[in-house]
Amino acid sequence: MLKRGAGTRGALGLVLTAAWALSFTLTALAQTAASAYGWHVAFSIALQLAGFILPARFTASYPERARARFMETSGARADIQGGLAS
Repeated sequence: MLKRGAGTRGALGLVLTAAWALSFTLTALAQTAASAYGWHVAFSIALQLAGFILPARFTASYPERARARFMETSGARADIQGGLAS
């Protein structure tokens, strides 16, 4: 189990992995429902696209938000930390 303060990279990887796993699981469930109810193939394609695009966008934006939250809670100043805020 990851303890608080065990490192932001480990926690970051854990969050991103969980987001992708949740996305794959929900996409599989939605595709199962689409197949069972005979929904149009366009809807199935839209589900699959959303199952990749949404976690990809989250992956792109989350590390910066996590870094900002870390900097805020730690009291560190970005301007004296070697340009971490750039």
